[in-house]
Amino acid sequence: MSVNTVLQFAIDNQESTRRIFVGHFGLRGDDVDDACQELLLRIIRAKPGESDYPKTYWWKVVRSVAMEYFAQRRRMPVTGSLEDDWMAGDRQDPAAAVEAWEEIAAALAQATEAEREALMRRLTRPRETASDRVRIHRFRRRLQAAMA
Repeated sequence: MSVNTVLQFAIDNQESTRRIFVGHFGLRGDDVDDACQELLLRIIRAKPGESDYPKTYWWKVVRSVAMEYFAQRRRMPVTGSLEDDWMAGDRQDPAAAVEAWEEIAAALAQATEAEREALMRRLTRPRETASDRVRIHRFRRRLQAAMA
């Protein structure tokens, strides 16, 4: 019986899988757990066997599972009227969104120029530098102290 190196790689890297689903693909809540299980099931069903490049095969399955969750989310039916859907959660309420943007603008007004640049680099690049992490951390601490 051949060793399923892809399955072994997926099992050994379950935490990385979770971080990728959350950080890279934006899955949340129960979707992350379900996606991790689906990943393992797809690899077991495919029976890839011995592979010299298990990470490549694993990554393709991770991407495939994540894209399927996006497709499912797009197909979710709209219930009731649009007004009911807007009011179903505070995150979707236009007034709450405006309030959140105002809070963000007020917080950014308190940031130093270096902190603003670090935040912009963090938002536009996948990896930030160590100095950016320090600036963002200090800014976050100052905001938390101001909120207390």
